[in-house]
Amino acid sequence: MTATRVRASQLKLGGITAVGNNQVDHTANHTVGVSDTDRSLTNLGAVTAITFTLPDITTVFGKSFLFVKLAGSSLIIKADTADPIADSMIGGTLTNPVLSETYSYVRLAAVQTGPISGIWIINDGFGSWVTL
Repeated sequence: MTATRVRASQLKLGGITAVGNNQVDHTANHTVGVSDTDRSLTNLGAVTAITFTLPDITTVFGKSFLFVKLAGSSLIIKADTADPIADSMIGGTLTNPVLSETYSYVRLAAVQTGPISGIWIINDGFGSWVTL
């Protein structure tokens, strides 16, 4: 199991509440699931880069996911092989590689663009996030 702990808390970032009721800290790669929509997924405690792999977008249309960088390591978000993140290529990634930039965050929303297609959009964020 990659989650190190779950706690009910809120984290204030830039004067807004960025974290929901449940914060889940990950120290290893994690496959994001539907149950993660009400959680704040962080890399707290990670000593190396970790990757959050998003689910097939067609299974989560209308849902959003919050990722918070709390460790001094890269946080990588990878799309499913058929889905783009913002302006990335299909199956691309979104990353914050700035090691000293903790407390950055991004919220991705699954938006439907066709009967069986969609795109991950960034609907909130803070920090140096780069699509690849």
